[in-house]
Amino acid sequence: MYIRFTIEVTCGEEEPSRFVPRVEGAVFDFAGDEADEREVLVGRIGAYLVQRGRSFDEGESLFDAMDSIDQSVHDCYCALFDPKNDIMSMDVLYIESIDLESQFKSMDITPIVRETIATFGSHCGLVAHEELPENAKVWTDIGFRKLADSDFYTYAPELLHQESDGPVPSSSVSWANRVRRGRRRLG
Repeated sequence: MYIRFTIEVTCGEEEPSRFVPRVEGAVFDFAGDEADEREVLVGRIGAYLVQRGRSFDEGESLFDAMDSIDQSVHDCYCALFDPKNDIMSMDVLYIESIDLESQFKSMDITPIVRETIATFGSHCGLVAHEELPENAKVWTDIGFRKLADSDFYTYAPELLHQESDGPVPSSSVSWANRVRRGRRRLG
């Protein structure tokens, strides 16, 4: 399995969203035998790189930047950066969505999340995702912890302790730096 990422960056001083570039990923795997191997679209992942440090350095409002995109990104701001909840003064990778094609709905999304964090989260102090309760176990198994008074789950790759559930097992702390390479075929 592999992900083909693209990044959308807004240029120009007038757009506050330039501090929150969009990351899109198309997830593929290979199907068939060696003679008839073909690339198959498994799903898509959408995320944002919330560049808090850059907005601060340029004297721009992170609220204005995140509010200018959509409701989901605005909700992320409220959960993470609202003055009463202000988590940390660091950049954030916000994983907004993971959508699998119908024939792959039962597929484990863990490798997709891990590779996205390994690729884009290395300069971020926090990774966040808003998830429906029926999928909460996927995120907590990876090492995410539910943020109190919020629908958001957070993961701090460099921290050994997460706020809501105590220590994160050491086995889940360093995986972002040890992503396995190569490809595995579908059935």
